[in-house]
Amino acid sequence: MFGYISTKSYIKNIKVTDAYVSGDSWIGGVVGTMNGVLENYHFSGRIEGQFSYIGGIVGQSANGLISGCSNSSTISGSNILTFCGGIVGWVSSGGIAGMASDIRYCSNAGTISGKTFALTLTVIPHRKENSYKRSKKTQ
Repeated sequence: MFGYISTKSYIKNIKVTDAYVSGDSWIGGVVGTMNGVLENYHFSGRIEGQFSYIGGIVGQSANGLISGCSNSSTISGSNILTFCGGIVGWVSSGGIAGMASDIRYCSNAGTISGKTFALTLTVIPHRKENSYKRSKKTQ
């Protein structure tokens, strides 16, 4: 839906079902790269990426808050250096002004496959609060 959301962005209360998202890198069911706030977003469908940072909700979160989101999609990355996650493909610590991303009250029930890193919730999280996974990881 969105390629990039900035620190001043606030997106909430959206549900997307039976969607198909594909691309090279920085791919998510909602947004490719984010620094803002994403709240109460639910995604189901299929997400396919060629290279890196592929997530059920966000491809890469550099400095944002993801809260109350859920994913039930099939996520796949086909390259040798692929980072796939049920909620976020990659969480950068640091970001703008040294802030880091938070992931709160999120869940993943999707299937994730990647050649290098395929994790059911997220890859290298800075903070996961009350989040859980119910997913199947394949390789």
